[in-house]
Amino acid sequence: FAHMACTRLLSECTQWWVEPLIASVSFTAWMNLFALFEKESSSAFVQRLLAVAQADMPVLCSYWAGVYAWIALVDPPAGVESGCPESPSDSLLLFAETAGGLVAYDCLFF
Repeated sequence: FAHMACTRLLSECTQWWVEPLIASVSFTAWMNLFALFEKESSSAFVQRLLAVAQADMPVLCSYWAGVYAWIALVDPPAGVESGCPESPSDSLLLFAETAGGLVAYDCLFF
């Protein structure tokens, strides 16, 4: 059941624009959250929010232009499996790879 649910979710979420949209929304949300914690007053927060939005727009447009160029120029690989775990050992391996990647990232950047 879990494999079928995972495969269905991936098939619905593998449109070319889903991952860049998640990246754009999360980038904007974190930038606004940091702006909120940096300012003391609500009026200063609103001003900072507008400044962040204006400053981020060229970055987001450039990012989306790069994504679109990649999609237009590079064909997706053929025969790639979904990556959904099919057994308990596959699930354990996926968990270990994810946890190892998070620990390695934290060790490198923090």
